[in-house]
Amino acid sequence: MPASKNSKNSHRSNKRAHEWGRGRPWACAALSAAVMAAAIAYFYKIGSTLYFGDAEAHLDIARRIVDSRTPGWSQIGTTWLPLPHLLMIPLIGNDWMWTTGLGGAIASGAAMCVATVFLFASLQRVFSSSAAAGAGAAVFLLNPNTLYLGSVPMTEPVFFAALFAML
Repeated sequence: MPASKNSKNSHRSNKRAHEWGRGRPWACAALSAAVMAAAIAYFYKIGSTLYFGDAEAHLDIARRIVDSRTPGWSQIGTTWLPLPHLLMIPLIGNDWMWTTGLGGAIASGAAMCVATVFLFASLQRVFSSSAAAGAGAAVFLLNPNTLYLGSVPMTEPVFFAALFAML
């Protein structure tokens, strides 16, 4: 009798953890969006959005697709994978967003938010704990290197999002 009672309680606690976990990724998304918005604002304010040379190159590749002597898909063929540049296209049409680098920074920040949510969901599924998932996601997102990469037009945030989605 006690074995079935423990089994029944175990099933209830797993079900309860699963039910509580359903809404938590949205809280993680909201928190990561707030963190990334603050990081983008900070790095823009200190003028380091385009400090890394590759960041400017990524913006230029995205801009060449829509605004060059020969615009089109042939402009996307470079050494980097095309997805980050495709995500930047809607934002770099605005000259101010292109010259300041914010067009690419917003796309990178959004990708970092997606990566954090997927990491949170993966950790929550593995550990059956929102606290453990939140701690793991916080360790990832609050790393200064991660904050910088998510605040400049780079390819790594899209890589993180794809990798954590695969988990």
